[in-house]
Amino acid sequence: MRRRPWALKKFVPLWQQTDALPKHQRDALIRRSSTFELFSEMSHRFHDLLNQRYGACATPYSVDESLIKLPSRGDLIGEGRSVRKQIWTELRLGCKFSAAPTITLAKAASELAKSHPDYRGLCILERPDRLLLATISVGDVWGVGRRLAPRLEAAGIRTAWDLAQYDRLSLRRLHGVTLERTHLELNGKECMRVADMDVSNRQQIMSSRSLKEKPVALVTLMPGVMERVSTVAKKLRDHDLVASEYLLQLSSSPFDRSVRWGHSQRLRLAYPTDDIRELATAAAKAVELAYRPGVPIGRVTVGALDPCNRDECQLGLFDAPVRKGADKLMAGIKAIQSKYGTHSLQIAAQKLGDRSADNGARHSPRSLTRWEEIPSVR
Repeated sequence: MRRRPWALKKFVPLWQQTDALPKHQRDALIRRSSTFELFSEMSHRFHDLLNQRYGACATPYSVDESLIKLPSRGDLIGEGRSVRKQIWTELRLGCKFSAAPTITLAKAASELAKSHPDYRGLCILERPDRLLLATISVGDVWGVGRRLAPRLEAAGIRTAWDLAQYDRLSLRRLHGVTLERTHLELNGKECMRVADMDVSNRQQIMSSRSLKEKPVALVTLMPGVMERVSTVAKKLRDHDLVASEYLLQLSSSPFDRSVRWGHSQRLRLAYPTDDIRELATAAAKAVELAYRPGVPIGRVTVGALDPCNRDECQLGLFDAPVRKGADKLMAGIKAIQSKYGTHSLQIAAQKLGDRSADNGARHSPRSLTRWEEIPSVR
């Protein structure tokens, strides 16, 4: 007997869907919170393994995805099987492998590897294939998105193959050069390089989190802010980036209609840096100025604007000198956190051991980062 799939939709809050489920499914539903700490550690190990295997050819694209520029088109099926086996053996993570002449086709092949059981997680597209691209809806094409998809469907473009066969100049005139590049990539013409996806080329690095307790006092708000500051500083260190301009945003909860408040401020430092001490000092001063007594803060966002590579950044003639020993100290923090975990070394303002910014009450065991949550066998 074949099981009927659950009628749960992506990106729709669970509490809005549970009432529509049959009673036996509501009773069997297991609710889990997002375990960001566990996901982050798994992601770091995943990308570190690919970096050891492929070196500079591997570029992290997201938490669970990496783009790899292979030097030659050899035995791609054998390569895919080999890397999947290594990831499973060393990390116990199942993954999909897809390959194609362009990034957009590789993303399309990734959709096929996920959705078609016949591929068994491995899909190679050596050229645009009508039968395969016709099975991918236009909304699932990388670079299209949910907002643009209805407009394309209204014009008769319903699948990836329809988009690949549409008139290129008409697409550019109606929807811009970005969709034209997607069209060319679906036809096997490379318009985007893997190197362009590198995090070091991003214009900003952001960290945002909803606060569980909705603090109204400055002393309870500060640890949540420092947690985001620490996350941004770590992302900068991991990619050898520095920045002199940062963004701080505080706001009330969007679900609390009794109060609407938000504050956004840019922090300009004397010189580009990833020094957590400099960032924490600037953020603390900004929070003290922006703080409004009695307003419950529901969300904190911290970002680094226009980061640059550490080796390519030059100080001006009249810029303040870099804090002595800062680079060595940050390198030491990076080494310790890489070996013992992100929360093994923190600044005092984060309240060591406090996870007030984490709103997960039903998370899975964080056995990769917490000694007390490692399963025990008797």
